[in-house]
Amino acid sequence: MVKNKIKKAILINDTSYDLHHGCRQVIENIHKLLNVRNIKIIFSLDFRKNWQKEKEFYKQSKKADIIIINGEGFYSFRTRTCFKSRKNG
Repeated sequence: MVKNKIKKAILINDTSYDLHHGCRQVIENIHKLLNVRNIKIIFSLDFRKNWQKEKEFYKQSKKADIIIINGEGFYSFRTRTCFKSRKNG
């Protein structure tokens, strides 16, 4: 039996940093669903941060196989920074 290679992922718009149960639950479920598909999140970016200004994002993206953008809370006022960065990127 051949074991599948674990893929490395970056998660953008990690809302688990918010003090809201629903936000944390969404991120926990993303981790669970990715885990059963042999995908491990190696770096996550807080929903309040602009990925274009984060040096660590660029460093980690070189190691990642995929980048996942969490759309939860996208229309919320709290994600305006994320929206602006997506619009420009």
